[in-house]
Amino acid sequence: MMIALPGFKIVALLKAGVKAVIYRGIKVKDQCPVIIKGLRAEQCIPNNIEQLRHEYAIAQRLNIAAAVVVDDDADMREFLSFMLEQYGATVITVTSAIAALTALSQS
Repeated sequence: MMIALPGFKIVALLKAGVKAVIYRGIKVKDQCPVIIKGLRAEQCIPNNIEQLRHEYAIAQRLNIAAAVVVDDDADMREFLSFMLEQYGATVITVTSAIAALTALSQS
């Protein structure tokens, strides 16, 4: 399901989860690529709204050149890597904390 959002052109649905949907879009004003995450209507409860606000606050502070994604789920690693790359980060993905420590010590 695509959405209409004034000031943005939605290009693709990236992920449709149980609680949220994530889209790739373009800000019409300056043609800047964006990622848009929103809650499904039935998931707009206080805890989920607060979690989304918290995620937004973290994303606003991202000013990083690189990130390490640690997750044993390949789909989640791929998704998180993609999201961080959209913000310009170089991403290393690994499956465990030990692999993360090894990757960090080699970089």
